[in-house]
Amino acid sequence: NKTLGSNLSRLKGNLNWQSIPLYDENNRSLKKTQAAYVAHTGEIKCYDDIYKQDQFETTGTKLYDEKNNYRTKSVLALPLKSHENDIIGVVQLINPINEKGEIDVFSHEDIHVINSLASLAGIALNNRQLIKGLENLIMQFVSSIAHAIDKKSKYTGEHIQRVAKISKELVEIIQHDQKIFPDINFTQEEIQEIGLAALIHDFGKIITPEDRKSVVYGKS
Repeated sequence: NKTLGSNLSRLKGNLNWQSIPLYDENNRSLKKTQAAYVAHTGEIKCYDDIYKQDQFETTGTKLYDEKNNYRTKSVLALPLKSHENDIIGVVQLINPINEKGEIDVFSHEDIHVINSLASLAGIALNNRQLIKGLENLIMQFVSSIAHAIDKKSKYTGEHIQRVAKISKELVEIIQHDQKIFPDINFTQEEIQEIGLAALIHDFGKIITPEDRKSVVYGKS
């Protein structure tokens, strides 16, 4: 990042980087690249010069170097593991810089420290995935109840689904409007909250009697 003067965290939108394939069309493991190999085996792989090895292909690396006038040399790849020791990702670092500002190699101490940090990063990523899974589960559960409520009455059928759809459309309009609401910019969390609120706004109907007469006269 420092060498090329870039910081990916400051870029907006998707990076649209090409994914590294882990399996072929027959679902067989691909281990042709360093990152894919580490993802499958969990081994730490480090090279002082990635071009001076014959275990992994470097076609993609060379194309990147040519495009950016760069020279990838020392490369370290470590697995990210969950609390259950499952591999959930790979950390790949390139070209460490020494105190003189020159490209150096990864020392045993570097690898030990980075591996410790990778363990913490793996747990953090795993926790985030668990939270995301719970959020998806809640949304599916709420959507199922909303669908059941919509089907309960022929008078208000599909009402909740329509409200959720209209709410989503309104959020998108406000989000991109630069005339009436130029200062409103919903976060992803706020958009999720609005969507959830739209789905649960009529949950009281779950205990409403289906017979309209019983509602009018207060009969059970």
